[in-house]
This record gives sequence, C-alpha cells and structure tokens, in this order.
Amino acid sequence: MKKMIAYCGLDCDSCEARIATVRGDDALRAEVARLWSELNGADITKDMINCDGCRADGRKTPFCESLCPIRQCALQKAVGTCGDCGDMTRCEKLGMIVANNPAALENLKRGGSAKPTRAKADTEKQRSAAKKRDRISPVTLFLIRPAAALVFRLIFIKKKTLSSFFQRLMAR
Repeated sequence: MKKMIAYCGLDCDSCEARIATVRGDDALRAEVARLWSELNGADITKDMINCDGCRADGRKTPFCESLCPIRQCALQKAVGTCGDCGDMTRCEKLGMIVANNPAALENLKRGGSAKPTRAKADTEKQRSAAKKRDRISPVTLFLIRPAAALVFRLIFIKKKTLSSFFQRLMAR
C-alpha cells in the first residue's frame, strides 16, 4: 500500500491541505481554508491547514487529528487501514467516503501486495486528470457531508462537549 494512503483509503498525496503543507504554500492554505469554511459553515483559518498525512507522524488538521471518526476507530482497533478491519464492508463511517470516492475502496482492497495492472494504471491516470480538472479533493468531498460539517462546527463552538459527542459517535 502506498505510504500516504489514509485509514479510509483516500490518497493523502492528493489532499490540498497536505499539498499546501508539503510545499509551504500559504496561498493554497488560504484557499483551502476559505473553501472548507464555506462548505462546513465554520471559521477555518489558513493556520489550521497543516497536515503531513493521516497515518504519518506530524501535523494534522483539527478534524483529522481528533474528530475524524474513521481515524479514531482505526487507531482504537489498531489496524493499519480500514482494509485490515473485518467490519469494512458494512461500516457506515467508511461508506460515506467510498460513496464519493470509489478509488478509496480500491486502495483498501489492493493492500500492499498487489501491483496495479495496466488497466488500473490507465484508470488511475484518468481519475488523476479528473481530480485536477475538478479541483476538489476527496477530503473536500468528505467534508461536504452534513455529519462532518456538524463535527467541524462543534470543534470551534463547544470544545468541552466534543469528548462526550465523539464517544457517542464512536459507540454507533
């Protein structure tokens, strides 16, 4: 599996927050913060747009660090990715991601041993071109979801209630 694949199967290398972090691009950070603020109805600043990758040591956005239910579940279950979890095919949390990004499910199924075939490589090139054309990353698509927007609002409104809210969310 590629090193920068998130627990949910998304490719961290295609995330604008990680790209801005790696490049040290404050203009891209500001643009991502503006877009994510609009999509989530929350005040997200460019200083919050720092991420070295979901599974990598280092910086993460506030959502990815402590609120992403998929990351928290994978850490709790001590799995490398959701692909290592026996509940992957029936997981509602993961379903939100793969519904918007089928490549994430392919990344999880492929694991580390299989090499992409020529057809898969061509498909990946087409997806890459479409991502560049659309200028919306898989992470952005995930953040559009109402549940994610609610959680994002909570981090900025009532930090004290996050712990109990998150515990209830993970218990589902």
